[in-house]
Amino acid sequence: MVPIAGFSQHPEQVAYFEAKADWWEGKDLPDFYLQDDRGRTIRKEDLLGEVTVLHFFYTDCPACDYEANKLNRVVKRFSKAPVNFLAFSFDTSVRTRTYRDRTGFLYRVVPDAKQFIQQDMEVGVFPTHMVVNGDGEVTEVILGNSVWLGWRLKRAIRRTVRKL
Repeated sequence: MVPIAGFSQHPEQVAYFEAKADWWEGKDLPDFYLQDDRGRTIRKEDLLGEVTVLHFFYTDCPACDYEANKLNRVVKRFSKAPVNFLAFSFDTSVRTRTYRDRTGFLYRVVPDAKQFIQQDMEVGVFPTHMVVNGDGEVTEVILGNSVWLGWRLKRAIRRTVRKL
């Protein structure tokens, strides 16, 4: 069985976050200043001019674990395109590095991002994916995991890259 999503399992919570996902489409990312698990700074301004895929996860999420290989294939598919891949996690740098080592995860990971995830982005279903255009505007939100995730994500990236 494919795990669909973690964390918010109650139907009313999932419905709330589905509505929030619809709200995000067409909105600008908030400004942020965070560090990845290798100590490099990431700011919203650094992402402008390229498409960015945001992935929200936590290391004990079965659905997040299940999709790591699919996401790696997407990263490889767009390796020569102007696309950034960022993953935001609640977990510490040590846990995210352990996760990366275990799964071979290719995204740039931002650990300890609880405030950004919950307060700034209001994400509560994991995994959640957002595709952001070169102007910093969210163009698509994909909640949970499915057998079609790789296809949906590639399609959203291609549509957004074409508009650069």
